Amino acid sequence: MRDEPELSIGRLAKLTNCQDVTIRYYEKIGLLKPPERTATGHRLYSPGDQARLGFILRGRDLGFSIEELKSLLSLVDSHDYSCGEVQDLTSNHLASVRSKI
Repeated sequence: MRDEPELSIGRLAKLTNCQDVTIRYYEKIGLLKPPERTATGHRLYSPGDQARLGFILRGRDLGFSIEELKSLLSLVDSHDYSCGEVQDLTSNHLASVRSKI
């Protein structure tokens, strides 16, 4: 187990103002890593999981697609990324938004 406090899916949903079904969906498609589980199978989330979900939700609010978020998060998860790579992804999104306006 982690040393960090653990959150149930209900508590995580309440803290992030996100439905639990959405959290499970983000796990299913790989935006969130599978959480630790209790002996009875209940999900346990860390503050790091909460921060990642917050990032995903803010990205969705800004119009980033699931695929764009997967690309951004894969860069972060690999720990081998440059600011330029992140800027390229976000700049492409900004250009898309501007063309829609």
